[in-house]
Amino acid sequence: MEDIKLLTQLPKIEKPINENQTIEQEKQEISKFQKSAEIFGKSLLELESEFIDFKVEKLKSKIDYLLEDNFSEIGLKEKILAARKNGFSSITVMPTRLSNASKLAKDKKIGLNALIAYPHGEDFTRVKVLSAKLCAKTEISSVLTPIIPVMLNYYRIKNTERELVKIKRAVGKKQLKAIVNANDFSQSALTALVKLLVQTKINTVVVKIESDDLINVKTLFNLCAGKIKIEAMGDINLKTGISLLNLGCQKLSARFAEKLCDELITKLKA
Repeated sequence: MEDIKLLTQLPKIEKPINENQTIEQEKQEISKFQKSAEIFGKSLLELESEFIDFKVEKLKSKIDYLLEDNFSEIGLKEKILAARKNGFSSITVMPTRLSNASKLAKDKKIGLNALIAYPHGEDFTRVKVLSAKLCAKTEISSVLTPIIPVMLNYYRIKNTERELVKIKRAVGKKQLKAIVNANDFSQSALTALVKLLVQTKINTVVVKIESDDLINVKTLFNLCAGKIKIEAMGDINLKTGISLLNLGCQKLSARFAEKLCDELITKLKA
């Protein structure tokens, strides 16, 4: 994730590149950067501008536009057009909008994901399974479903495991992702959850972000390291978004995705 960590570390001539460098080291770094500009036949500002554009496009490719509201057909079309214009990787919609979104997303060549039992995951298992089957019939990449906080109770954990197995079977070849609000779980419950997801072969967790408090989220990242990929969703601002990407987050599913990109561009060009 070194490229993501550079998002806020663009080289500037007018101030130190690295606070720990000596003046001589700093001059050497600036000289290297200037030589690179000369090789490409471009000014330093042009090269830096291209570097910023590259970083912006890199972030956009990791953004999913979260459309969790039941938009009208016109409103949905506008959002999908905005996602395409901004270069976002995909959109995520509610099942009630899947039919319209499927055609629009295909026409605009943008990925499509579906939410079931959202936002709390409290639907009956048979309802979740039916929703998953309906989603699987459309051209989507993945189905996302929330996990109710797992209590440290053998029967509750086994029931959750059985439910996930049924939903996974219902989505067929589509990918099933588990939505988790890390702040609803104790550390021991998170450990039990990760073990459960590994057993049911769920290879992606989508962390629901509701605040800037990432303590439990960091714990989840550590528990999932090397076992399960992690994405994030919710009202993600720039600061939280970059923190999540630096932790190793694969994708940001953001409600205000356009605002997130605008904030990034503003920060990079400041």
